[in-house]
Amino acid sequence: MRVEAAPVTGQRLRTDAGVARLAEGTGSANGARSSDPSSSVTEHAASIGASPAQAAGASAAAAEHAASVGASLAQTAGAPASTLADEPGDSPAAALEHSVANTAALAQPEASPAATGHPAPVAVADKPVLPLAVPVAAVSDIIRTAAEQAAATWRVASVPAQRRESPVVPVQAAPPLAEQVAEPLADPAVEPELESPEPEPLVESEGAQPNTESDVSDFSDFSDFADHQWPSARRQISLLVRAVSFLLLLVLVGHRFLPDVMGAGSLIETFLPWTFVPLALMVPAALLSLDKWAIGVTVLACGVWGGVYGPQLARSAGTGPADLKILSQNVSSPPDLAAIARLAEQRQADLVVLQGLSSHDVQQADQTVPARYPYHLALYEFVVWSRFPLVNGSVPMDLAAHPADPAAAQQPADASTGQFGGLLRFTVQLDSARAATVYAVHLPQPSLTHAGFGVARGEALDQLVTAVKAEREPNLVVVGDLDLAQTDRGMGKLLNSATGLKSVQAKAGAGFGFTWPSSFPMVRLDDVLTRGLLPVRSVVLAAVGAAQAHRPIEADLRFPVGAGAG
Repeated sequence: MRVEAAPVTGQRLRTDAGVARLAEGTGSANGARSSDPSSSVTEHAASIGASPAQAAGASAAAAEHAASVGASLAQTAGAPASTLADEPGDSPAAALEHSVANTAALAQPEASPAATGHPAPVAVADKPVLPLAVPVAAVSDIIRTAAEQAAATWRVASVPAQRRESPVVPVQAAPPLAEQVAEPLADPAVEPELESPEPEPLVESEGAQPNTESDVSDFSDFSDFADHQWPSARRQISLLVRAVSFLLLLVLVGHRFLPDVMGAGSLIETFLPWTFVPLALMVPAALLSLDKWAIGVTVLACGVWGGVYGPQLARSAGTGPADLKILSQNVSSPPDLAAIARLAEQRQADLVVLQGLSSHDVQQADQTVPARYPYHLALYEFVVWSRFPLVNGSVPMDLAAHPADPAAAQQPADASTGQFGGLLRFTVQLDSARAATVYAVHLPQPSLTHAGFGVARGEALDQLVTAVKAEREPNLVVVGDLDLAQTDRGMGKLLNSATGLKSVQAKAGAGFGFTWPSSFPMVRLDDVLTRGLLPVRSVVLAAVGAAQAHRPIEADLRFPVGAGAG
């Protein structure tokens, strides 16, 4: 460097002084790091736990990269690489110190030209002085980045493959530093084009396990329901079981004490045996609720139901010889009289009693009497076929007529109106010593009207009870469609000590003996009651014809030993 005398302007002094201060601050802050790049990288690699071999490799790479970047920056600025040093062998650090010293010397105040009388010397540099703060900071950042990259690579390589939560993407090797230096610097005015990475094809590894996250999620949802929702649902089930079972228990025990307001009590008692359906549903619900009170009330209600109807279900039909076999059916229109005749002959019935026929059906039935039955009777809504003589005539009675009008009670009613409720009294003479009085009965069909349920039937039932009590014959049979269930409280008016009647089904039948409706029987409306004769067997037969609403019934009776005509 040579010094020539030249005028020094204030602008030049201020610029050189700023460069000197910038170089001095940068050198003091990054002295240790920029003076010896190898030692800085080694210390940084050791602090993050890298091995000595990895630290040495990172240090050498950083030093070589720093020298190359320094040369590249010098060339880019328009000065040769030797500008950073006075001699070719000087290091970048020595070049930095030499440049700072020259800048400081130029910044020293000198005597003014007026005081000395000589022009002020002007420093003319053979080589342009570069501001070295920018390249020094770039070298420092490159060293630190190289050390962090080496440490990160060491961390990933030291983790076992089975402990990695995600597959490790292989790090592509960086191009040599010489190629990086040779690349031209990017123009800041031109925005770089971003290349979108190509999607990698999905390769399904062999032996991959099925994804069970959805199954685990479903199981966790069920667990949450079981933990939070199930106790509440179980309490609700328990309350429901308690209420229903207790209500059924009250009905089973105290149905006789329910007021028969508008026939409501009679309607409940008609379907009383079917209370086992809700009870059967309450049993598993009570066990599921795990509530002792619900289980206790349900078990108690089931016990009461079993005590009332259990013996009736366990009983089998009676057997033995019979003196009088009766077949009865409520026949719907149009009747299949030929099928009924075949059934009667097949069952070897002695007496066939049909009810509910219209006037036209009554005449037709009287004209098509099977040969087995030489004695027949067609009157009112009834048709009677008999193997034994019918003596003492027949007395019809309209039970649906008002009891205050005795004359009306002797008039037959038209069955086609549906308001028939009659009684036909006749006597069957088996022999000179044995005879039985028969009441062929069809009470009015119970219905729900503005007056209540089964009001007309109740009035006809009262007349029937009065007639039975007034009957003097010891051997009495009441047969037909009573339209009265076995469990109805009205049946108690007929089956008591005052009338002396007893149900053949209750004494010699199996089960409940339901007869209506014929497709799926739920109630026993047809029955045979007797007084003075012994029940032998009671059977419910299959329906005759698809249009029939009731199933036929058969009752076998036997006269007591020594019984006479009376």
